[in-house]
Amino acid sequence: MLSQYGIDSGKVATTGVSRTAQNIFGNQCNTAATNFIPCSLPMIDTGVYQPSNYRNGLQYNFRVDYYRGKDRIYGNLIQKVLASQATIVRKNVQPYDNQAEVNTIQLNWTRTISSNLVSEFGFSYLNMLARNNETVQEASKLPVISVSGQSTNFGFSGIDHYNQPNINYREVMTWIHGKQSIKFGFESWHGADNVDRASLRSKPSVTFNNLYDLATDNVYQMSNVIYDPLTGKPAPFRYDYLMTSYGAFIQDEWKLRSNLTLSMGIRWDSDGNPYPDSNTRMANIFLGPGATLDQQAASATNKSVTNLLSHSPKRMDPRVGIAWSPGRSHKWSIRGGLGIYHDAMPLGEENRITANPPALSAPTFINTGLVKPVFSLATSASYPFGFALPTNTAVAIDSHGGFPGLQLAIGGVDPNLKPSKSMTYLFTVTRQIGRASSATLSYSGSYTWDTINGTDINRFAGDLLDNKFDRLTSSFGQMFYEFNRNEIHYNAGIASYQARMGSRTTFQGSYTFSKTTDYGQGGSRVNRDSAFLYPDQHEFAAYKGYADWDVRHRVSASSVVALPTPFPSFRFLKPVWGNWRWSAILILQRGRPFIVVNKAAFQPLLDSKGNMIGVKAGSGDYNADGYNYDYPNAPVVDYTGTHDKQQFLKGLFPSSVFCNGSHSFPPRFSNYFPSSFSV
Repeated sequence: MLSQYGIDSGKVATTGVSRTAQNIFGNQCNTAATNFIPCSLPMIDTGVYQPSNYRNGLQYNFRVDYYRGKDRIYGNLIQKVLASQATIVRKNVQPYDNQAEVNTIQLNWTRTISSNLVSEFGFSYLNMLARNNETVQEASKLPVISVSGQSTNFGFSGIDHYNQPNINYREVMTWIHGKQSIKFGFESWHGADNVDRASLRSKPSVTFNNLYDLATDNVYQMSNVIYDPLTGKPAPFRYDYLMTSYGAFIQDEWKLRSNLTLSMGIRWDSDGNPYPDSNTRMANIFLGPGATLDQQAASATNKSVTNLLSHSPKRMDPRVGIAWSPGRSHKWSIRGGLGIYHDAMPLGEENRITANPPALSAPTFINTGLVKPVFSLATSASYPFGFALPTNTAVAIDSHGGFPGLQLAIGGVDPNLKPSKSMTYLFTVTRQIGRASSATLSYSGSYTWDTINGTDINRFAGDLLDNKFDRLTSSFGQMFYEFNRNEIHYNAGIASYQARMGSRTTFQGSYTFSKTTDYGQGGSRVNRDSAFLYPDQHEFAAYKGYADWDVRHRVSASSVVALPTPFPSFRFLKPVWGNWRWSAILILQRGRPFIVVNKAAFQPLLDSKGNMIGVKAGSGDYNADGYNYDYPNAPVVDYTGTHDKQQFLKGLFPSSVFCNGSHSFPPRFSNYFPSSFSV
C-alpha cells in the first residue's frame, strides 16, 4: 500500500502505469481496461506541520591547573555531543537522529623568564565529527524523488560521515622595554578533511516533470551517483585532504607620552596548499588560451594534480593604531586605526574538485541524452542498496581530460588563487559627560577585494534555442569555477551613549547608519556555497547591489540593574539570592534586502517539426543558457524599497514580475523585508 511509505493517495485516471510506480505506491490497476486504467496515484497537498523534534546537547569540560615557581601549566578537555532529530512528515517512517561531536584538548604553559620577559606556549587539538542520516528501514529503498511544481519530495539520503581533526601550536613572547610592550611569536596549524559519503552518493536523486511522468516512470533527470570514469561502474565517494599552514607576527605598543599611545604590528602567513592522501586522487580545471572567458572555458582542460594550487599563498599584513587623550582633563579620547587583513585559504576549498575525473565522476543523466536515467527501487535498505543504475560504460578521456557526450559536472579552482584582502579603518571620538556618562561618535568601514567567487562558466546565451544543450565544450557539463572576482564595501557611522545611573543601574544605547554592497547576494570573503549564482558569468560587477546583511538603520539599547540582596544579615543565604541582575535589550532595525529570482527551466514552444516558435507560460532561464537562475525585469510598478508586514502576507509580487527578461545584464533591484522590533 501507498501508506507503507507514508504517502497519501487519491483516485486519478492514467494510462500505462509502470510496475515501479505500482511497487512504490501500492496501486491496484485494472489491466483489462483498454485505454484508461483507474489506479491509486499520489495526490500531493500542502499542509502545515510543526513537529517537536528534540535537540539534545551534552558537554563535558575538565580543567587542571598546576603552579610551580615561575611556571604555570593548565589544560582543558572539552567534549560536546549534539543529537538532533530529523523532521519526518510521513507516517510509517521511523524517526532518526543526526549526531555532531566536538572533542578538544587545550594545553598552555606560561613561564616568567625575567621581570620583563614572559613566554607563553600553547597546544590545541580539535576534532569535529558528524554522523548524519544513520537509519536503515524499508523507506531507505526509495531514491530521493522530486516532482517539478511540488514543494515536497520523498525518500531520504544515505549515511553521511565526516571527520575533521586539526592540531595547532603557538608560541608568544612578551617583552617590556621601557615604555614599549613588544609581543612576537609564531604558530603552526595542520588539519585534515576526511569524508565518507559512499552511502550518501549511492542513492539516486530523480526528477520528474509532473505527477503523471512519475506514475509512468518517465524520469526526466537523475543525479547524485558517483562513478569511476575509468571503469564506468559506481564507486564509493570517499576522500581525505590535508593542509599545513604557518604564521609569525610582531606587535609593539609604545606609550609615547602619558596621554598618547601608538600601536604597530605586522603579521606574515603561509596559508598552505591542500593535498590528498595516498588513497585520494585529485584533478583540477585549467583554463585554456583565449582573449575571452568563453574562449578560455571552451579550451579548458581537466588535469590530475598533487596540490589544489600552484603555490602556497603567502601574505604580509601591517596594522597601526593610535589612542590620544588631549588636554589635562582627560575627558576626551580620540582613537583610530588602519589594518590590512588577508583571509586564510580554508582547507575545505578543495571540496569544489572532489568529484572530478579521472578520480571520480558525478554524471547527470537526462532523458534526452546519450545515457538515459533509470527509475527503480533498491533491493536493500543499506549500502550499497542495489539500485538499477544507468550503464555508464567506460569512455576514453579526450584531450580536455573529459568524456565527450556525457557532460559530467566538474568543479575548478584557479590554481593561482589569491587570499581575499580587506582594509579596515576606524576613527572614534569619546567625550566624558559628568562623572558617570559618556558619548561616542565613530566612523567604521572596510573594503574587501579579490574575494573568492565562482559560477558555471561552461555556458553561453542562446544555447537552448536549437532545443539542444551544447555548452561551450562538450567534454564537460557544468564547470563551476572559482576565482578572485568579488568586492565588498562597508561604511558605518555610529553614535552611542553610556551612563551609570545610581549605584545599581547602567544604560547604553546606540544608533548605526550603515551601507554594505557586494557583487553577489549573500557574498562573503570566501565562497563555498551554492548561493553564489549569477545570470551571466562574464561581468560580476554588473550585479553590484546591497548585500543581504545590509541594515541601513539600527537602534539598540540595553540596561542592567543590580538587584539588592534581601536579608543581607543572613550571609549563608547570599550565594543563593544575592548578586542577582536584571537586564533588558531593545533592538529596532530596518529590514534586510532581498532580490527576486526565477529558477524555472527554459520551456520552449515547438512546432510539429521541432522548431522553436516561442516559450511557454512560466518559462524561466531568460537567456536560454541552461542556467536556471535569472533576474526578471523590474515590473512597471516599482517594487523596490521597504514593504510592511501585511503586504508580505497578502503577496508582494504578482506574476507580471516574472515576465521574460530581455536585458543582457539586468540589475539586482533590491527589495527590503519589513523592519523588525525585538525586546
